[in-house]
Order: sequence, then structure tokens, then C-alpha cells
Amino acid sequence: MLVAGLLEVEMAIGSGNDRPDKLDGGLSARRRRQNGYTFAELLAVLLILGLIAAIVTPQILGQMERAKVRAAKLQADGLITAVESMAADIGRVPTQAEGLGSLLVAPNAAPGWQGPYLRDEKRLTDPWGRSFTLVVPGPAGSEFAIQSLGSDGKTGGTRGASDILVH
Repeated sequence: MLVAGLLEVEMAIGSGNDRPDKLDGGLSARRRRQNGYTFAELLAVLLILGLIAAIVTPQILGQMERAKVRAAKLQADGLITAVESMAADIGRVPTQAEGLGSLLVAPNAAPGWQGPYLRDEKRLTDPWGRSFTLVVPGPAGSEFAIQSLGSDGKTGGTRGASDILVH
């Protein structure tokens, strides 16, 4: 009986959970949490993500640039092998004027040419999309060298932008 009376009283005045809280504009704390994150919380997350990106991005870009330099050196080594094969066939290194294109198409004055010495024209392009150059004579008394102008495409430069010269 007593329990039934308490239930009637509670139903008449309400349990208190259905009344809006005057301090938060009518939204209970539970209801606010169900609707999502506050602006300050979102701002904090974005700030943290921005800091992480600012730290990681330059490192990734630096790794990519170093990988391109290594790839250019490997490609230049392959071109040296191709030039040496052609030189063995024709008895001389291609001239500066004949260039690396002579690895794909026989030059006029090249009896004994048995090429092409490369599979395709793409191998004549460095990782930055520019043509490798045949340098005749090469530096330090070498017969020839293969050159890439690096990431900036200009003679000279520093770090990843420096010239790559393989002989």
C-alpha cells in the first residue's frame, strides 16, 4: 500500500529527470554528451592533428627526395652500362652531339652498332622528368659521365637540387 502511494505521488509530481535544468538552457548533461563533441574539443583535436602533420610531412618529403636521388644514381649506372656496351660494339663512346639517344637509334657514323641498348626511351629520363645528359669527356680523366641536373633542373645546387654526375 505504501509503495503504491509513493508511485502515485511520484507520477503526480514527476521524478525530476524530465524537468529542464535552468542553467544549461534546458539540455541535461547526458543529452549534451549524446549530441557530440564541444567546439573546444574539436579544436583541440584539430590542433593536435595539425602539429603531427607539421612534424611528419617534412620528414616524409625529405625521404622521398633522397629516394629520387638514389634512383637517379641507379638509373645513371644503368646508362653507363648501356654506353659501355655500345662502345664495345662500335669501338668508341658516343660523341656529345650523338648523346644518349644513340643508345636507341644508330648514329650515322657507327658501324657495328647492334642496339638498341635500352628497352625504351623512358630510361633516358631522371626521376624529376628531365633528360639525363652524356658528358664527353667525363670528369677526373674519365672517358664519359652521365649527368642529371637534380630536382631544380639547373647546373649546380645543393642537397637534392645538386647535380648528379656518375662516371
